[in-house]
Amino acid sequence: MQSNHCRATAVAARELGLDSHLLLRSTDPIMPSFNNLGNLLPSMLCGSKIYLIPKNSKYETTIKPKQETLAEEIKKSTGSPVCCIPIGGSNSTGLFGYIEAWHEMEKQNVLNDFDDIVLACGSGGSIAGLAIGNYLTGQKIRLHAISVCDDQLYLAHVNAMLKELGISETSSEALVDIIDGYKGAGYGLTNKQDHEFLHQIALQTGILCDPVYTGKAVKGLVAELNINPKRFQGNRVLYIHTGCVFGLYDSTINEELKRQYTDDNLFSWFEETAQKLF
Repeated sequence: MQSNHCRATAVAARELGLDSHLLLRSTDPIMPSFNNLGNLLPSMLCGSKIYLIPKNSKYETTIKPKQETLAEEIKKSTGSPVCCIPIGGSNSTGLFGYIEAWHEMEKQNVLNDFDDIVLACGSGGSIAGLAIGNYLTGQKIRLHAISVCDDQLYLAHVNAMLKELGISETSSEALVDIIDGYKGAGYGLTNKQDHEFLHQIALQTGILCDPVYTGKAVKGLVAELNINPKRFQGNRVLYIHTGCVFGLYDSTINEELKRQYTDDNLFSWFEETAQKLF
């Protein structure tokens, strides 16, 4: 149920005065709890209607038909047109978000300082936009996408976007390096070591990463820099943090924090001197 894209879409829709209907994959057909909502909290605050669907639902065979059915029902009942957005907003429309991000980095002269760019790769939309922006502007930066999902169709997705935009002189294989092996137990699944790593990042840098996307990607980046540094074009590597911090609030990391704060970091200072609570 922890979808960063759905949460961002819900907020953007409400800002524009639009209603949003979110199809969220879930292991449970009913809402298990209203505690530790994570990404659901902003979505619910913005009034989204939420539809729980089986966790193993595939887009083309299950999610897309459900979207089309729901869109038709809404159109009939309200008379309003409906926009169906694919997983992660990963189509030729959503593509322009990261093409524009690339343009923004160019205007700020950020790209002059780096040889490589690394980011998490879920549905493939972000890396597709950056890859096409890199190609169209003639930059020579090497792009690396660290896979966090079970499906590895990123190169095919980038090629599909190139074809849709009429770009035939290159291919995804020439534009993107897909780094696999860091999704752990699977998409959205984490363990004690993952939580400890997220905690260490925050302790050492003050930067918050989430357990589904950015945390796994940073873990992969650190590992590759140590065991396979020749994979990178140079030693000036930019990691693009793609957000997702609301995912931290789904309670999965709570045990790691409980361990830390039952040692020596939590005090009661109701009396003259502070006393450890544990």
